[in-house]
Amino acid sequence: MLSWGWYKVNADKAVFKELSSCGVGVVIRKNKGQMMGAMSKKMELPLGALEVEAKAVEEGIMLAKDLGFKRIIIEGDAQTMMMALSDHNSPPSSVQMIIEEAKRWRPVFSARRSKHLEGLVTKQHI
Repeated sequence: MLSWGWYKVNADKAVFKELSSCGVGVVIRKNKGQMMGAMSKKMELPLGALEVEAKAVEEGIMLAKDLGFKRIIIEGDAQTMMMALSDHNSPPSSVQMIIEEAKRWRPVFSARRSKHLEGLVTKQHI
């Protein structure tokens, strides 16, 4: 369970290679699991899995910002993305611009992989 005042932003992606498109989905939950916001978006872009994951994280951060949430935990499936958001490594060049743009709005946040992927947890207080 999250501490009071924190929100979990779960961002995920889908890639449809045969359709040259992809999609992202975001769910934001409050400390007791209450849903506070959600969105999904289909994009007519032929992106790879990592690039779509980056877009999902970006959309999640922007939704949290739009809803006024400043203390967020970002959860996603791509370890590369979570490590880059937490400044533990440099992002691949294909997602560097998306990561840098997401970091421009720097709430107090934590990035971690989904629990089913051996949970990487890092916190960053800005």
